[in-house]
Amino acid sequence: MFNRAMTHISRFKLNERVLDKIFKLFFEVVGKNPSKKEFEIITNELLSYTERIMIAKRIAIMYLLLRGIERRNIARVLKVSSETISKFSLLLQFSNGIKPILNRMKGSDELSLVLEELFHALFGPGNYGVDWTAAWERRRSISRKKEDGI
Repeated sequence: MFNRAMTHISRFKLNERVLDKIFKLFFEVVGKNPSKKEFEIITNELLSYTERIMIAKRIAIMYLLLRGIERRNIARVLKVSSETISKFSLLLQFSNGIKPILNRMKGSDELSLVLEELFHALFGPGNYGVDWTAAWERRRSISRKKEDGI
């Protein structure tokens, strides 16, 4: 159903002016979408399943590195090699574009995790009137988020 072949680019180089114009067009189509739904529709039409996964994994690797998640956990969860993680770690060090965006997201996710932990402390297993099954699942979920970042 899905084409899982490697993507290829022509060996013929584009003129810089033409390349600049097609990147502007790309931004107009993909970068200025008002809604998540439109973004999903456009990316599903433009990118293959493999390309969408590849881009999402690259962003996730950089995000998890910024959150301080261990490289082996990133490799295990995202099913990527340590070399891939190293490549994006290096890219992240010199990033002026995606790093600030991911740092903003990281801050809100850390606050969210703190609030989850507070909720768990108030309504964790052992407290009167608490569903122990749900409380233990919440505790496991918090542990996974801390360890794996996801």
